[in-house]
Amino acid sequence: SGHQPSILPPPCATTQALWILESDQTTPYIMSLPSLADLSHVPVFWSDSDRAHLEGTDLYNELDGRLRDYEESYSTIVSVAGPAFAESVTLERWSWAKALVNSRAFAVSVPPLPSFDEPGAEAHPYFSPYYGVELDDGDTVVHALMPFVDMLNHRFTDGGSGGEYELQGVGEVAGDGEGAD
Repeated sequence: SGHQPSILPPPCATTQALWILESDQTTPYIMSLPSLADLSHVPVFWSDSDRAHLEGTDLYNELDGRLRDYEESYSTIVSVAGPAFAESVTLERWSWAKALVNSRAFAVSVPPLPSFDEPGAEAHPYFSPYYGVELDDGDTVVHALMPFVDMLNHRFTDGGSGGEYELQGVGEVAGDGEGAD
């Protein structure tokens, strides 16, 4: 059987951060992600005194907003999940997972999704008609973590025509055959 891609809807950064935190930390994909120490150069992980050097800049304001988002989403999850979550996941670890999603997720167009409201329809457990950005053709743009593809530098731009990603191989990939469907 093949591996299913991880495609989760907005508030996808939160959903995907939870997925990263709750996944088996010994799986190849999770182990390939940078550690918190690897992200020490990212401003959200700088000390207050280092961030102070950015005061008066647009980056400082953007960073302040990002930190507030991390803190607010963490507080919301702790209030829903309870103290056990806060005991196992610190704000710093939560920020690490959110930063991974923010730097790696791709915007992906998916076909119309079944509605929760349609009689007899079974909606995909991760999708809802309320998530994503609906396009004129009925497709929905959601964000996806895409192993291997997320190692590429990317930026989603939509000049009104949608975006496309294409991955082209330049040679054979050697391996043990696992997952090579």
